Amino acid sequence: TKPIGICGSGIIDAVGELIRTGIVDKSGRLLGRERLAKKGISDSLLAHIEGSEESNGNDFVLFRGDRPEENVYITQKDVREVQLAKAAISAGISIMMKEIGLTKDEIEKVSIAGAFGNYIRNESAVNMGLLPRVELDRIKAVGNSAGVGAAMVLLSKTSEEETNRVSKIVEHIDLAEKKNFQDEYLKGMRF
Repeated sequence: TKPIGICGSGIIDAVGELIRTGIVDKSGRLLGRERLAKKGISDSLLAHIEGSEESNGNDFVLFRGDRPEENVYITQKDVREVQLAKAAISAGISIMMKEIGLTKDEIEKVSIAGAFGNYIRNESAVNMGLLPRVELDRIKAVGNSAGVGAAMVLLSKTSEEETNRVSKIVEHIDLAEKKNFQDEYLKGMRF
């Protein structure tokens, strides 16, 4: 069937690939045909680049329909919105790691929860800086961990006791109160 849009994990994957291929630069700018041609981007990819007055920049056509209104685009605005979300997540991870004195080399496993985590491609998330640059085999999708955890607590006395123990040692980090949040956020804006 013809696509009608793009989902959350799809936009992460698409933007990740646009960064990997150099179509989106480190600042988050979706480059135009002339500049991309000078970089040696293939004609087949250049054919997907369109300028757009509405998006105030360039667009990347993911799918061409039989009629223009059926086309599915990644716009400069889409890239910027991904960039803002990525910066916030990246800043949160960075601050949390600094708070507990952990380096990326010491990360044993990264668990990504929820439906989003199940469908996101780890390569794209790491490539765009959404997740720390760790070996991909250390990143695991854990699905509906909240639902599974709730069921475990309801069905197992041991799980309930472990949950109570852990809840007493977990610390909340309020990012808005951290002096370095703005700095980390601005660093996170770069792809």
